[in-house]
Amino acid sequence: MSFITEPQLSNFSRLAKTFTKDDTINLRKSYSRDKTKPMFFLSHEHEKYSILRNVISFLQVEGVYIYVDCMDKEMAKYTNAETAIRLKEKIKISDKFILIATENAVNSKWCGWELGSGDAIKYIEYITLLPINRTNQSFKGIEYLNTSIPT
Repeated sequence: MSFITEPQLSNFSRLAKTFTKDDTINLRKSYSRDKTKPMFFLSHEHEKYSILRNVISFLQVEGVYIYVDCMDKEMAKYTNAETAIRLKEKIKISDKFILIATENAVNSKWCGWELGSGDAIKYIEYITLLPINRTNQSFKGIEYLNTSIPT
């Protein structure tokens, strides 16, 4: 599996405009968005905002809509059962699902749950894994991710 390193990813932040919360699609507006532009649901770890920001910059270059749960003003501040319902709804209406596969994300219960939901709702052709790490090391103990990667 090929990886993108954090320094490689950070190069994209210089190509895109500054990212703000207004650059994401909130839960209410996503139904009325321009359907000619695809919307990507980003599953990510919350501790590494710099990686999230750089992935968003990378995707902005491609001209897509982006949904990020932590930027959704309608999402609860703390996770609960309603969070799961809203996330499933957002995954369903998104065109693509991307797991920003950092080491912490693949070990996160929520990211694993989102990936499982995405697989059930979108299936393999609409799911992308974006493996990111500091070096070219591999992740151990996540063999199920290898089944989602076409060879």
